[in-house]
Amino acid sequence: MPARRAALQMLDAVLRRGQTLESAASAVRALPPVDRALAVAIAGETLRRLPDLDALIDSATRQRLPDDSKARTVLRLALAQKIGLGTPDHALVATALPLVDGGPRRLVHGVLGTLLRRGLPAIDAPALPGAVEQRWGAAWGEEVVNAARRRCLAPCGQARPERALSLPAPARTAPCSPFHFLEFFLLRIRDIY
Repeated sequence: MPARRAALQMLDAVLRRGQTLESAASAVRALPPVDRALAVAIAGETLRRLPDLDALIDSATRQRLPDDSKARTVLRLALAQKIGLGTPDHALVATALPLVDGGPRRLVHGVLGTLLRRGLPAIDAPALPGAVEQRWGAAWGEEVVNAARRRCLAPCGQARPERALSLPAPARTAPCSPFHFLEFFLLRIRDIY
């Protein structure tokens, strides 16, 4: 349970206070290494799949939950564990509900139950934020957008080709594709943890 509380704190720091994931993770260094690694994995999966998770949550609620609500954040965290980490359903419910003690516990339980009974779709490649997909699609085409989406799914610790580890100097990449930026960002996050 400490890992999930830490992941919730990290998500709050990133989404509400604008911190980087690296900065947010430094606040949980006191956790044992296994819990810290799980917290970073959960937070990373949640951030990686944010638009898809929000669409799932919105499909199961009558009213859209505010983006900064604790209920939405806990639901994002739980669904990311199921979709990205393969956590069993009973563990999702058992670990998500204590995160909203004193809050909208029944709402979180109801939305999770609805989505799990309905069955979560397989997400081949996570969606990038809508504005990013539109801008990149217009500038570089759907092939780059799809490549960026697929790159988001590469598991932590996966062997990467040498070209992915060293990007050309900025002076030689004008104009730089968004895929290079995204790949650099994802590699930086994964290499830190």
